[in-house]
Amino acid sequence: MEVCKNSDIPHDEWWEFISGSDNATAFQTPEFYQFYNSVPGCSADATAIYERGKINALLVITNQRTAGLSGFFSKRAIAYGGPVLGQSSDELLTELIIRSTQSLKGNPIYLEIRNNNDYSAYKRAYSGMAWRYVPYLNISLDCKGKTMDDILKGMTYNRRREIRLSVEAGATVHECTSDNELREFYLILSNLYETRVKLPLPSYDFFRLFREKQIGPVFIVRHNEKVIGGSVCPCLPGRSINTLYYCGLRDYHKRIYPNHLAVMGPLEYAVRNKIDLLDFMGAGLPSKNYGVREYKKEFGGQLREYGRYVKILNPVLYYLGKSVLSIKKKSRK
Repeated sequence: MEVCKNSDIPHDEWWEFISGSDNATAFQTPEFYQFYNSVPGCSADATAIYERGKINALLVITNQRTAGLSGFFSKRAIAYGGPVLGQSSDELLTELIIRSTQSLKGNPIYLEIRNNNDYSAYKRAYSGMAWRYVPYLNISLDCKGKTMDDILKGMTYNRRREIRLSVEAGATVHECTSDNELREFYLILSNLYETRVKLPLPSYDFFRLFREKQIGPVFIVRHNEKVIGGSVCPCLPGRSINTLYYCGLRDYHKRIYPNHLAVMGPLEYAVRNKIDLLDFMGAGLPSKNYGVREYKKEFGGQLREYGRYVKILNPVLYYLGKSVLSIKKKSRK
């Protein structure tokens, strides 16, 4: 068994492994790793385990920290999508996780693996490494072999009607064509995170570099030449597309629903480019009411419990940070 890290992993061997895996996503590609390392204030670590001269396991971990006081309490290492394994083996997974989490950049307060596939078979292996399982939900929509008519028929009646009304009122969705469009979208998104989501949001550079490095399409929703929403979607060609960020102006027009069209962008893209799956990503905890989950379900996707694995490295800062974030949320109500 041999371990290779970061830029020492040959690009062609990396892609060969990803292309042959059923559980790979855009988050484990060399391009995503390089993109994350290009964003100011962010970085990423990649680890590959070789067996018999070929990659047999791989994990990309992003290291994140936002500016300001809240950033000090939110230093985190997140592996989107989870590990990619060439074979089912607790020993292989354990070796990958241990090697991946040694000498991480940025001194993270906690580690989190956000699964986009079913890794329930490895709960015992994670538990043995002192990781805690969180039953986080996910929603995905099977697009394989489907037309847009098929996709629309799978939505609730009201969702179809609201999309139709939006289009009839002149709203459109298209791939982003300029920095000005992207900046206008980012202003809407940052206002949403400041006033309602109340969670850290990457800087504009993140979105600018995402588009420049073509990690996936960026969609813009417009009406009467005005940007009213959009979405940012990492994509693994032929396999999956993810709604990493999406938003729309609230109460913009009584017959226009910008959020809906922000999701229609990647849906139409998936059908047009023969992509098998649209992943809506997070849908909250099953024990808690979550409006975003109900919203996503109306597009016809399937609810799944892929869960997350969390490991707290600095309990004092972790729980203090949660308290600071809770106070921050309450102060903005």
